[in-house]
Amino acid sequence: MICGNTSGGYSAMPQIGGPYEDLGGNFIATECPTAPCPGDLNGDLNGDLDIDHADLGLILAAWGPCPPEPASCPGDINQNGDVDAADLVVILAAWGRCP
Repeated sequence: MICGNTSGGYSAMPQIGGPYEDLGGNFIATECPTAPCPGDLNGDLNGDLDIDHADLGLILAAWGPCPPEPASCPGDINQNGDVDAADLVVILAAWGRCP
């Protein structure tokens, strides 16, 4: 498999030992970039690549106005100064495991 080259329900292990060059001299990468997680910036508050009950708990624990600067307010996803329903909607919309 080279960067997602699968079909049907079959998936192979990535090739090991590259980089490779085809007969035309073109470089073939064997390391695939990680797909961005929709919650990387907006919902995965604890950084575990899941947007789940743990992130929901962080939102609920921080509910209300953010503390004055320079204190951080990671639950304030939309950065409006409050952890509120708008931030909760972001969590719920991105719920699940990141690819």
